[in-house]
Amino acid sequence: MKKNVTIVDVAKHAGVCHATVSRAFSGNAHVKTETRERIFRAVSEMGFVANPLAKGLVGGKTNTIGILWWLGGPHQGALVADDIAIYAQKKHQYVSYVTDHLMDPEVVLKSLKDFAQRKVEGVVIQYDPDLNRPDITACLEEFDAVVLAVDHSQTALETPFDMIHRDLSTGISEAADYLIATGRRRPAVLIPALSMNAKAVPFLSRFAARGIKVSRRAVITFPLPTTNRFAEFFYQALQRNFPGPFPFDCLLCGTDEGAAMAMRFLREKGHSVPDEVAVVGFNDSEFAGCLTPPLASIARHDEALAKQAFDMLFRRLREPEIPRQRENMQMSFVWRESAGGIGGSSSREHRGRPPAPKNAGIRRCVDRQQRVTW
Repeated sequence: MKKNVTIVDVAKHAGVCHATVSRAFSGNAHVKTETRERIFRAVSEMGFVANPLAKGLVGGKTNTIGILWWLGGPHQGALVADDIAIYAQKKHQYVSYVTDHLMDPEVVLKSLKDFAQRKVEGVVIQYDPDLNRPDITACLEEFDAVVLAVDHSQTALETPFDMIHRDLSTGISEAADYLIATGRRRPAVLIPALSMNAKAVPFLSRFAARGIKVSRRAVITFPLPTTNRFAEFFYQALQRNFPGPFPFDCLLCGTDEGAAMAMRFLREKGHSVPDEVAVVGFNDSEFAGCLTPPLASIARHDEALAKQAFDMLFRRLREPEIPRQRENMQMSFVWRESAGGIGGSSSREHRGRPPAPKNAGIRRCVDRQQRVTW
């Protein structure tokens, strides 16, 4: 078995003592340039890899961060964690410990204690109001830098840590406004029960605010699956609730996978998307534009979130005395054909503000006088 190269081996190869090698690694100015170059040449030739944890155990920096994220589910949360880890490695040569917190406070607590034992310097955590517990807060206070990424609509969350608030309601409201402007009057939402307040409420309340009556059957829910075969639960929920015709003319789904299954269900029922039922997904997945019809969705802007979290974390590590950092990010509605209302090629799409439907002003004037009872 190949022996690991140690700092003592590097020192012997370079003809210096191991203390000089340690000073060279730390950037100590008292090491001569010629000696430093000889040490790093020995490091390269021997394939030596420094142990950041060992550095931390003797009081130095470990050059490590922890990333706690829900890596399951359909929105590929692992990509956010991967992006943060890549930024940390490429820009600061930091190693990242990435852990799936499973949306479970006890898993979060155990993971934070593990990070603390490893002398991790900073933590980025996908944060939920359910994690706002004294024991979790106490663990987070042990780290030099903490960034909370909060997806829920709660902007009033009190926390001593740096925070990114990613607002779901903006993109959802844009989608609802577009559907209303294009004449949709029978809205429904298909989501896991966990997403009721975050997604269903802002969507349906937008219709109610325009005087459009919302059916008691408009919220179609199911328990959060414990398996990654997530999409099937959307299809099964529709089958259970609507053995007959589907009574709604627009549907917001909790994920793009769920929206794809909803379009399959509607086709099987003989309903046309978007002529009879407009469908909007959530997450703006890569495959959304490849479906037939191309799927409208709510974009999470995960890449921008990862970059923002990275910037805030390392600014805090560099400048520990700066005031608390607060950043707001908005999700946005991405129009594609499944939302209906616009002619044109199937490849056409609009990000951000949805395009105004033809004669929208006239349609809105007429709609003010309509009250739908069903």
